[in-house]
Amino acid sequence: MAAAVPPDLALDARAVARGFERAGARFDDAAVLHREVARRMAERLDMVMMKPARMLDLGCGSGADLQPLRARYPDMQTIGVDRSVALLARAAARTPRWRRWLPGVLGGSQTSLVRADIARLPIL
Repeated sequence: MAAAVPPDLALDARAVARGFERAGARFDDAAVLHREVARRMAERLDMVMMKPARMLDLGCGSGADLQPLRARYPDMQTIGVDRSVALLARAAARTPRWRRWLPGVLGGSQTSLVRADIARLPIL
């Protein structure tokens, strides 16, 4: 069982969610740390010898990392999960329109975007 977070360190989940909703249009400009982590993870994927069938991106934000993963693993199903409607809308806009209407018909990966609070996923 996880230790309780001291009240002075606890985050207000609603305030965090509101912040991400407000930042939707500007998120990619401010996500410097996210981009650096994604770049380093991508470098390490060269060492992974398996070809995953599915990938779950928890906290996918604007979906900036979904396209490079789809390109690297073209037959993989990707699922992006985020709490922010604004960021999921940005992620959807990054997906070509034909792929949204004809997922997987012409081959290649399928991407699903799901709005959920990752702290309360029904699968955990």
